[in-house]
Amino acid sequence: MQMYLERLDGLFNSFILFVIVSIGIITLLADVPKLKRRKLMKEVKLARGISLFYIFGGLLSYIALRILL
Repeated sequence: MQMYLERLDGLFNSFILFVIVSIGIITLLADVPKLKRRKLMKEVKLARGISLFYIFGGLLSYIALRILL
């Protein structure tokens, strides 16, 4: 188990965290307003959910790896 966590720690550094959170923020700030203008409400909810998953999932993964290692 420790070997897998160390391997994940090597792959998941602060740059990857920045990229994942940036994807979530860009989706939230750029795509959601465009979809709202086109009145695509199902897609707005989906895009908002995906972007929040990227933001919080990335942060929680990073924090969890730092706590476990």
